Amino acid sequence: MSNIAPGMRIEMRSVEWLVRRTSVTGMKLHLIEAVGLSDIVRDKEISFIQEYERAGSVKVLDPADVTLTPDPSPFYLHTLLYLESLLRTAAPQGRDLAVGARAAIDALDYQLQPARMALQASRPRILIADDVGLGKTIEAGILVSEMIARGQGKRILAVTTKAMLTQFQQEFWIRFSIALTRMDSHALQRIKERIPERHNPFHYFDRAIVSIDTLKNNRRFGAAIENAVWDIVIIDEAQNVAARKHARGGSQRSRLAQILAPRTDALLLLSATPHDGSRESFASLMRMLSPLAIPDVKEYGPEDIKGLYVRRFRHSPEVKACLAEDFPERCTAHKRYPASEREEEAFRLLAELDLMADRNVQRSNRLFRIVLEKALFSSPEACLDTLGQRIRRHAREIEAQPEAEEADAARRDLRQLRNLQAAVAAISAADFSRYQGLLAFLREQGWTGRDSGDRLVIFTERLATVAWLQANLARDLGLADERIRTMSGEMNDLELNAAKEAFGQGESPVRLLIASDIAAEGLNLHFQCHRLVHFDLPWSLMTFQQRNGRIDRYGQKERPQVAYLCTTCRERRIHNDLRILEILSRKEDQARSNIGDPAVLVGTQDPDEQERIVADAMEQSTLPDAFDAALETDQRPPAASEYDLLESILSGAAWAEDADDEAEPGPAAPTLFPSFFDYVADALGHLKAREGLRLRVQRAERVIEVEAPAALQDPVSDEPLWMPREAVKEGLVRLTDRRELAQAAMERALASANSWPDTQFLWEIHPFAEWLGDQMQRLFKRREVPVIRLPQDLGPQEAIFLFFGRAPNQAGSTLLDAWIGVRFRDGACVECMDMQAVLQAVRLRPGQNVNDGRTAVADLEPLIDAAVQKAKERFRVLIGELQERVDTEALKEAESLEALEQKHMARIARKFAQRGGIQRVLAAERKKEEDQVKQWVQQFWEWYERERKMEAHAQPMPQLIAALRG
Repeated sequence: MSNIAPGMRIEMRSVEWLVRRTSVTGMKLHLIEAVGLSDIVRDKEISFIQEYERAGSVKVLDPADVTLTPDPSPFYLHTLLYLESLLRTAAPQGRDLAVGARAAIDALDYQLQPARMALQASRPRILIADDVGLGKTIEAGILVSEMIARGQGKRILAVTTKAMLTQFQQEFWIRFSIALTRMDSHALQRIKERIPERHNPFHYFDRAIVSIDTLKNNRRFGAAIENAVWDIVIIDEAQNVAARKHARGGSQRSRLAQILAPRTDALLLLSATPHDGSRESFASLMRMLSPLAIPDVKEYGPEDIKGLYVRRFRHSPEVKACLAEDFPERCTAHKRYPASEREEEAFRLLAELDLMADRNVQRSNRLFRIVLEKALFSSPEACLDTLGQRIRRHAREIEAQPEAEEADAARRDLRQLRNLQAAVAAISAADFSRYQGLLAFLREQGWTGRDSGDRLVIFTERLATVAWLQANLARDLGLADERIRTMSGEMNDLELNAAKEAFGQGESPVRLLIASDIAAEGLNLHFQCHRLVHFDLPWSLMTFQQRNGRIDRYGQKERPQVAYLCTTCRERRIHNDLRILEILSRKEDQARSNIGDPAVLVGTQDPDEQERIVADAMEQSTLPDAFDAALETDQRPPAASEYDLLESILSGAAWAEDADDEAEPGPAAPTLFPSFFDYVADALGHLKAREGLRLRVQRAERVIEVEAPAALQDPVSDEPLWMPREAVKEGLVRLTDRRELAQAAMERALASANSWPDTQFLWEIHPFAEWLGDQMQRLFKRREVPVIRLPQDLGPQEAIFLFFGRAPNQAGSTLLDAWIGVRFRDGACVECMDMQAVLQAVRLRPGQNVNDGRTAVADLEPLIDAAVQKAKERFRVLIGELQERVDTEALKEAESLEALEQKHMARIARKFAQRGGIQRVLAAERKKEEDQVKQWVQQFWEWYERERKMEAHAQPMPQLIAALRG
């Protein structure tokens, strides 16, 4: 049992502490987080379990046991800073947006919608499934900022692809001041060296970002994730964790997501391709957000998923209204190049290939002829790589069993493969028509690789093609090695980030990026680049869309130039297959303009499944016109009807803002200073005078340069606890509250050799603000309450005692912040006031009240006990009103939850009514499923109790903060 709440002062182990946060652990123990006030522990942080302390050793100090002290500072600045620091900690009231739109972004209306949805829901869990390039990371940052402001974002985990690791970290820091510790290859090594093997690394980092492959492949991290809990988990490229039939490595990634989902209060899933056309796949993501959302994963409707996701395309009205001028229309070029004679010979041999191994291939496997075709369509080098692997395999089989019947078949196949190998090897760079076409196309475009602001990205599927293009383009374009970078799946996270950053930095010598499709998901490649070439054509509409989205995205300043390179040949079968790929490229272009989602043409958003559909068409010798017609008519693949059905469900569940339903914004938080900048500048000025802090304040320019506090260095990660190490320049932090200056710094960083800006956006979410607030809350000694004199506003026998009280939920987040002013006149209490009323009654502003040093306190001391009693009574009333609101909400939640539970139970009853078998076995299976539903319901109520209700025995008390007198 605990009666301790945030804001209280407690005595423990013979010293005094200020309680910052309280929470209830999974074992129903009370965790107290506090900071030291006594000299011996001043500024020291501590966490302890109350039940583990000796009985009676933790004492809550009486709010009346204080000493009134005249504030000696000029214009009572110390008191104003102290009060402002507390005002700034108050959580926003209401469920409307309070801070997110004020970040270093040009907030667009449609980008605010996901945060509004999540805040108005019972629990902030949502899938943001906007189209490529619309700003899903920004939308996530807006919501996370809102939750941090509400005290619900202490522990954050972001999970991305390895290529996106640094970009996501930068985006969150630069735009939202949310510092995520990057767990890349270097960090993993530091953790291994400095954290004992048996310790959980996720307990050392409150806010971290890690790649899904690190979690999947690192045994220690995989185990640690099961024993960590979070306030917010963000999973980028969430299609990688959905339950998809054909996803490579998907089952392990999906299992990790299933582990994370119940271990976090808020869950944000980000994906431009949220489903593969099957209802089961999409339902797996919805059930991560809410296990009770969908009773039957095969049969559900819009009402089952409403409010759990948001999805817009470029043609969506709300997007078009915002981005009419921000998305320059894409310019596309489809270039066709006739095959050379040596290519024609290779294509002829490929078409005539009749492999014994292909005759017996199982349906689940791809014909090797098609595998070779795919490789040759990329480059001769890629085909030689694939041929070499199969030839060596056949040679080993023959050598192992030379007399076996299978050896004769292998010898026959081997002869054909070696003939093809010789023909492909004969294709030189001069004979490679598509490569020569690329050189001609670049000459037509006037691209030389000399202009820093005109860079080029070339996409290809095969690693062998990446390496071949790098070597040959360097020679034929006359580009030095430093002018070209590559990105491919064999590179680690650090190498991928280095290549991406070098390509995007203005001062970097890099002009050309040659990338495999590992760079096609999420990366921003548009800062210095508006040209993209598909050197080979992917066999998936989604891959086209993802590749193009690297430069054709929000923030692109130039008109995107996209080129598709196609080969034509005389050999009819190969010609038809090449035409199918060309049709696919044109369909993606048309779909982007007309319907937004090209996946509707093939009935799936899964790139692997799309490739299978294309490969099937080639294996069956489908004519190009027939393939084209199938994408436009009811001859589409069978999966398309399932896709259409799912799309109709999603459209029916789309969330639309309704003026009648929209939550009313809470009242603006009271403040004493003209701006947050002025408060920070004055607070730092005090610290400079007291501690010799290096500081330069340029008020006209709204810029502050301040020394980075050494006390905030993390011994494990070797970087500041409150910002990425790259953000600190020579020990100084440069801050501004002018958004345009912060955005200009971003532009300078992108044009320089360092993509981390030299100027940070100063706003309430910046972790520097929390550190500074802690400093200001220690301006007065333990148990001291400042007194200031306001003779212009209060009479000689008039005084206002200011109290601050905080009521937390069981997780330690704030449910209620209350300022209470107890007003006395002629020694009698005349009213209790809220902070707005206090600020209307007196002028508490910097520089307005001259401190003449004649502030008396003796006549106020007899009033303290009565003021404390009145404040307690008022605080109890406010808590009662809060509890009444919570109880009303709980009744609505109970009705909704009961309806969901009944749906699940009805589905289970129907399922087992239709099944035959041994009754005892069926009864056990049915009970297991029913128990699972009951467990989901219980888990929701446990969360609801923790987040929406106070600890039953907690008795938070308002603390006397200051006294104002006439």
